Formats: sequence, C-alpha cells, structure tokens
Amino acid sequence: MNTRGEQLEKHEILKARMLKELQHEPADQDVFARIWDATAQLNRHIQVQFDTQNERSAIFGKDWDRFLPEDSAALFEALQHREVPSNSENTRYRDPDANSRTGTIKLIDLLEGAEDDWESESTSQEDEEPGSYGSIIDFPNFLLHVLKIQRGEEYRWSEEEDDDDVHAHQIRLEDKYLLEEFETVLPGAGAEWVRNFAWLLLRTRYLLDTYVIRIQLGLAGDDDENWVLHRAYKYTSDRTRQLSARSTFGLGSSPVGTTDQRASGRRVLMLQSMFQVTDTRRASKYFLFQALHWLHHNEHQSVDAEAFAQYLEASAVRRLTALKPEAVLNLGTQVPNFIFNFLDYVLWLRGKDKPHELAHLVTDPELVSVLRRYADGFSFRYRTSVEHFYPRSPDTVQLHEALAIADADHFGNLCIMSRSENSARSNLMPKAKIAQYRSTNQSLKFQVMAAITKELDASHDHWDVAHIHAHGTQMAELLHRIAAIPVSM
Repeated sequence: MNTRGEQLEKHEILKARMLKELQHEPADQDVFARIWDATAQLNRHIQVQFDTQNERSAIFGKDWDRFLPEDSAALFEALQHREVPSNSENTRYRDPDANSRTGTIKLIDLLEGAEDDWESESTSQEDEEPGSYGSIIDFPNFLLHVLKIQRGEEYRWSEEEDDDDVHAHQIRLEDKYLLEEFETVLPGAGAEWVRNFAWLLLRTRYLLDTYVIRIQLGLAGDDDENWVLHRAYKYTSDRTRQLSARSTFGLGSSPVGTTDQRASGRRVLMLQSMFQVTDTRRASKYFLFQALHWLHHNEHQSVDAEAFAQYLEASAVRRLTALKPEAVLNLGTQVPNFIFNFLDYVLWLRGKDKPHELAHLVTDPELVSVLRRYADGFSFRYRTSVEHFYPRSPDTVQLHEALAIADADHFGNLCIMSRSENSARSNLMPKAKIAQYRSTNQSLKFQVMAAITKELDASHDHWDVAHIHAHGTQMAELLHRIAAIPVSM
C-alpha cells in the first residue's frame, strides 16, 4: 500500500521494484519514473508527455515524428540534461537536489500521486494535439509485450496447436502474471538492465502510437469502428507551433519503397483491425506482439507500408493454416471467428480490385460483382457472434421447415454479426434478416449470401440446402487456396 492506505496496482509494485534497482543512482530514478509514467498514458500521443522546449526535439527529432535515442545512455542523457520548468505546479518530477544537498530522491516521491496529477512540461495545453484515442491494449499488458521483446522471444501461430509445455519458459501475455513474469528477470537484474528496459519501453510505445491502430474517439459513427493509424508531428505556422496528427502512411509519410504507401497503409489498417476484432481482449494479443516485434527490427525512422502489410498477411495465412479450416468449417457456432474475418479481408481485397495475390484467388464474376458493390463501405467491427443465415430453430408456427443440423451448421449457412444483432433476430428467415439488418454494417460474406437470396427471390426461389452447400463449397475452396499460399515467416 502507499502512504494513503491505498492498494497499489501490480504495475505500481513493479515500478517500485525497478526503481529499487536504481537506488544508488537518484538521477536515473527520476528519469525512469518519468518514462514509466509517460508511457502509461495511452490515450494520447507519447510526445505530449515531454517538454516542448528541449526534451521533445531531443527524443523525437526536430519535427517530433521520429524516435532518435539509439540506446538507453542517449535517452537518459537527454532527459537528465533537460531544463527544469519554473512552473510551481509541476512538482512531481524535480531536480535531484530538491530533496537534499547530496542529491538523494525519496522513492515515495516517485511513486505517489495519481498518474493524471502530472501534466507534461509543455508550453500550454492549447499547443497540443487535441485528439483522444482508445488503445487496443492497457499498460500492464503492454509491459509484458516489452518484456517479451527484450527477452528476444518470438511467436508463431502454429504453436497454438502444440502442447502447453512449449510455452512453459516463455512470457505469458496475461496481466494477471505481470509480477510473476518480471520476477523471473528482476532479482539481480541491475541498473543497466532497468535503464535498457526503460529505453525499450519508450521506443515500443512510440512504435505502438505510430504504426498500430487505435480508435479515434469523437468521430461520427460508432467508436468501435473508427480505426486510425496516426503519426504525431510538429505543425508550424506563423502564429503557432503545436503537436498534430496525420495518417501514418498518408500524405507527408516517408517515400519508402516503390509502392503506393497510402494503398499499402490501408491494407495495414484493415489487417490490424481484422486481428483486433478477432482477439478482442486486452490480454493475449499475440498478433500485436508479432507486429511490435517486426517493427523493432524493421523501423529505421520509417516503415515500408507494403513490407508491413505483407508481413501481416503472411501472419494471417499462417494462423488460418494452424486452425485447420477443413476440419472446423461446418461446426456451426464453433467455427473460429478468425476464419470469417480473414475471409472477409480477402473478399474486400477483391472487391477493391487490388492487384494482389490473395485477391486474384477470387475468380467467380458474379461474386466479384457483388463484392465491388459493398467493398467501399466495409470495415471490421466487433462481429463476435456466429449466426445461422437460415435459422437453426425456425418459427414452426409459420410453417418454416427446420433443416438437418448438419445443413444448418454448414459453413455456407454461417456468417458473423454483433451479439446484439444475433440475439435480437436469430430466428428470422433469410429474407427477413436481410430486410432488418443494416446492410452497410454487415460482413462481406453476409452480403454475398444476401445477394444470392435476393436473386433467388426475384425468380421465386429461396435459400435452401442446395444453395447453402453451393455457397459453402465455394468459400471452402477459396479458404483452401488461401491456406495453400507459401509464407516465409
């Protein structure tokens, strides 16, 4: 507990243990605490947390959009030689001489106080980027990602099919194990290890902010679909200098490689949102770990959007292969959501006429025609419930015939929707579902099934077992071709 009798969170306990490793270096304690608290604030760009006068340029470059320190020594030197602001309210972080003539710092001074009590030493709040974001991860789980990267560990989707013993000596990305996992390295780690972790923590946070999707709060529409990839930068005019944000791979991004960075960046955003709506928890985000691990090895002041998109696509193919779709496609509500989401991604590529290997796997002209109508309005949302297009338990009062379980659970009769939509209309017949659901918010597989149903209705036919199996076979063959693509990762 702290001096106010409040129970400390696990990450606060961890912070205290790390500061203890720096107990003979009070100036480094101060810097470490600043880095820790800055990276814990996940709702805005990390640059906001640092002084605009000299710190921000030293760490993030003259345009505030790069991460410059090559190692912990450079980072700690930049923060130790900052000018301490005279603002009397900014007392959470202070000159080491403020406590005594010998320069000692009380550990409690670095630990106490709510994180939101401290504002960065900026010129003024009006000078800062106003956007607010929703992160896909929280701070305790983020710390575990950084530790796993520091340990040099990797993760492959094929491993999820192996025995649990394979992971016995690897960092678990579950915040409930936060103290336990750090306990394997902290005793006797020493000051240098802690400083190196602080550098990696700040660099990883910069990569997270710049190259990983977030939700931009306050935009029109549902917050859970406002996916953005934003890079912070210094906006300068005759009258102002402030932190602003723009698309990471849009106008003004570095001209890396030979491909259209904006088009490739759109694929990066779609792929990450595809993974996110599949793995909705803040813990166990192995797709995020893979992305951060790749970025650490491939970000050199900028990232090639095409290379990043190809890496994420290869990861998705490997994950699909690990799930063994041929064995699980016809299991009704037990079909993994990832299969639906990755299928939607490939259908989206084809609907957008992307010159892409995956898009070229979709060859049926009628299917392509449907996809072109709906691809522009498609985005990945939290569709987490598997729905039977033809209900498994139809209303027999209206003389609707129940299908055999094997037919109802066939992949050709399945799509994903939000839980609220599924629970409200699960027993509606296909034609009624199409009429009541907002078509622009549905998955592309649903759109394809709806288009088939509308065409059948026009010819006085209806969605039945034959059409279920025909559509299911077409989608299963597509998934088989996707899983057969060789990947190098």
